[in-house]
Amino acid sequence: MQSAMSALLARQPYKMLTVDKYQEWKVMDLSFTPLDFGGP
Repeated sequence: MQSAMSALLARQPYKMLTVDKYQEWKVMDLSFTPLDFGGP
């Protein structure tokens, strides 16, 4: 979880998330599993 959070923070700013669309993207539900990162 910490690695995923660090990766997201390192990629800021997110220019594709425009202010005028804020109501659409203000809450994002991102799901990760170990398989997403080559884990068991």
